[in-house]
Amino acid sequence: EPETSNEVNSLRLGPNPFSPDGDGHEDHLFISYSFDDPNYMLRVRIFDRHGRHIRTLADSHHAGFEGSLTWDGRNAGGVTGRIGIYIVHIEAFNSSTGDKKQFKEVAVLARQF
Repeated sequence: EPETSNEVNSLRLGPNPFSPDGDGHEDHLFISYSFDDPNYMLRVRIFDRHGRHIRTLADSHHAGFEGSLTWDGRNAGGVTGRIGIYIVHIEAFNSSTGDKKQFKEVAVLARQF
């Protein structure tokens, strides 16, 4: 269940860590955002801890005031990532104002034991 944030121009990840092992518990990472203007377009990319781009979740995604995207822990090829740290990089561009925002957050992919 994505958490809502009262903070404007913010980004939240949860659950973090998450464990995409198909057991129905914390299988997805929710990337929730909130903006003060509904005209932002989002580009959301996932990188591994070495800085390698592994997945694009959104490109030119119309954000609105708030919303969330979901990552299932898989790379572009559909393979679930290894346990470890991933970087969620969001670029937001507002074409009406020219304003740009960038967010970088760390997500941890774990396994239940």
